[in-house]
Amino acid sequence: MARILFAGALLITGLLLLFAVAIPFVLNENRAMTGHHVIEYSVRISSDTALENLTLLLPVPSGNGISSMGHGLAYGSGYGVPGGWNLSLERQNGSQYLKITDAQYIPERAAYPVPISQDAMKNGSHPQDNLTIRTIPLATTSVVPDTRNGSVYTTWIGPGANATMAARDLPVLRPVEFGVREMVDATITTRDPFGVEPLLEPKVDLHETGCGVPVTKTARCFAYTSPVFIGYNSSEPADIEVSVSLHASNEWWELGWSSNSYTDRITINSAQGKKGWMTAEGVLMTGNGRY
Repeated sequence: MARILFAGALLITGLLLLFAVAIPFVLNENRAMTGHHVIEYSVRISSDTALENLTLLLPVPSGNGISSMGHGLAYGSGYGVPGGWNLSLERQNGSQYLKITDAQYIPERAAYPVPISQDAMKNGSHPQDNLTIRTIPLATTSVVPDTRNGSVYTTWIGPGANATMAARDLPVLRPVEFGVREMVDATITTRDPFGVEPLLEPKVDLHETGCGVPVTKTARCFAYTSPVFIGYNSSEPADIEVSVSLHASNEWWELGWSSNSYTDRITINSAQGKKGWMTAEGVLMTGNGRY
């Protein structure tokens, strides 16, 4: 009986050791097989007023002074760039920038989402079917069905005597968004990207700070400033908001989807017609996720 118990204990111990060795190997193999690595650089612009000859100089993701993503966005591999906008790379004060010139910005607004009741969905009818869109005078308008961001309708406001006034009649200002997205083969160093991975440049007075939002224990947050140039012509002072974002992540399947990432973002608000070189606020979060 003692021999049987001893043999059983040895068998259980052997199985446990096998699992202890095999499980990490299987998980690592699974991570390698299912993993994908993505870096995305995006620009978001909104204004409450129509803008002519919009000119922007914005930070680009750089590594060792080179911006492959900025080059890709400026010269054709990006998405969402409005027609007629000219993009290029330009060096200013020792730093490389994304330069946007000859841009015309027309505010685009949408109505708030219209809730659909369960009864309406069962009956196949929708509240927006009977929604009346009021004609906005003295401006070129186009009202079209649209479900982006839950909106039922969107109105494009073209040049006209009261274009700015008409644009403000609808509550939701929709930004122009464009960028470039790259899949990379190797795992991205998201925990400590400094000097290894692209980050938005230039950065001034970079220092560690509290994150202020729910993050994983491995996350670290930093604050900095970055110079941004905004120039334009308009019929009245404009309130403009510009944000530039860089997000890099590794994702893989390991008993469910897991990921880790770093995010680098700058934001600038140019209120009441302010133009020229301005200081944008920047936030960098590294090491957020599982490792």
